[in-house]
Amino acid sequence: MGNVFSIQCGDALIGRCWDCVAGQALYVCQLEDNLQELETARDKLRELSNDVMRMVISEETPQTVQLDRVGGWLSRVDATITEVNSLLNRATRERQKLCLAGCCSKNCKSTYMFGKSVSRSLKHVVGLMSEGEFKEVVIRAPAVQLQANLEALRTARRELWASKQDVKRKVDLEEGQQKKALQQVLLWLSMAEAMITEAEELERDGPQQVQKLLAGDISNYMFVGRVAKKLEDVIALKAKGDFKEVVERTLPEPVVVRNVNPTVGTETTLDEAWSFITGDQVGIFGIYGMGGVGKTTLLTQINNRFATISNNFDVLIWAVVSKDLKLEKIQEQIWKKIGFLDDKWEKKSLREKADDIFHALSRKKFVLLLDDIWQRVDLEEIGVPLPTRQNRCKIVFTTRSYRVGRQMEAENDKSETFGLGRSLGIVSEEGWGY
Repeated sequence: MGNVFSIQCGDALIGRCWDCVAGQALYVCQLEDNLQELETARDKLRELSNDVMRMVISEETPQTVQLDRVGGWLSRVDATITEVNSLLNRATRERQKLCLAGCCSKNCKSTYMFGKSVSRSLKHVVGLMSEGEFKEVVIRAPAVQLQANLEALRTARRELWASKQDVKRKVDLEEGQQKKALQQVLLWLSMAEAMITEAEELERDGPQQVQKLLAGDISNYMFVGRVAKKLEDVIALKAKGDFKEVVERTLPEPVVVRNVNPTVGTETTLDEAWSFITGDQVGIFGIYGMGGVGKTTLLTQINNRFATISNNFDVLIWAVVSKDLKLEKIQEQIWKKIGFLDDKWEKKSLREKADDIFHALSRKKFVLLLDDIWQRVDLEEIGVPLPTRQNRCKIVFTTRSYRVGRQMEAENDKSETFGLGRSLGIVSEEGWGY
């Protein structure tokens, strides 16, 4: 008996072989359809190429140049059409090899290779057509483009400078008591200043670069791009400078240190006054004496001590009363410290302002320093809550009249007064009750 060989093939190997054969057969079976589609696609590609070329011819001038990507695309189209024509010229010969209704070939290898080339060319032609939709086919010559951008940059830079001046002027106008510039506004002003400087540098170097480009020197072609980019940045930054608000309201510092000339021998008086203020027994505390003996100086020292010694008060308020008593003026000084003084608040009535002040101070542990009282001040009419054991607030005032001090006593049952003589001695008036 002859030798018998047994060959075992796995399903995976058989599957791969079948896919290979089927894939090759597909190029043969679809050859006729692909040839027709390739011819149609070639004609459309040629038409598109002609359209693009006409656009280039109509738009190209001594001041413009054809885009590199357009020129590259036209070159690839010419090469592709030549290749496609070569394939189509072979089509008649390859068709004659087909049999069985085009599903087989008398020379399978030759027809397969040809069909594969046709399929690839068809895909390539379709891809080129999708790349040929150009919105622009030419651009200005570098020197012309640079000159135009430099002029546009100069205009945009001037507009940015004008906007910066407007914003800065608005900040200067609105910034002040309890108002400060927004951080984003300050950042924008800083960026605008820097960008204006950068634009001016490019403008100075621009004419020399234009002359180089006109002479055919493109060694610093990046300068053209820098100018174009800076133009975009300047325009974008200017658009961001349209601020509806340039300042924000802020609460004042808790303690404003006041200038005071040091007075010899007042430390003891200050310490004793401080003990009344920080203690729990006295809510309203008065300092009286003749003009020039140091009442305001002592009150100022009390004010400044709050800035240097830790305390548990929420806010310290200083208000000057003066001989010509005007409650609205006192309200204004208080509100500057605890609220936001604006036109809307100033138009309110005395009672409405008092309600605002009372509402704000009722939530705080405050010290109110009233300097230079000449007559009784109605704290309730101003809107100041009276000190109590519960709120532990303090009111300190200066006056030339002991009688006025006694009148202020009626405001509160926890009162005390200091009498300042020529030597700044301190006298506790027992007539003021707790």
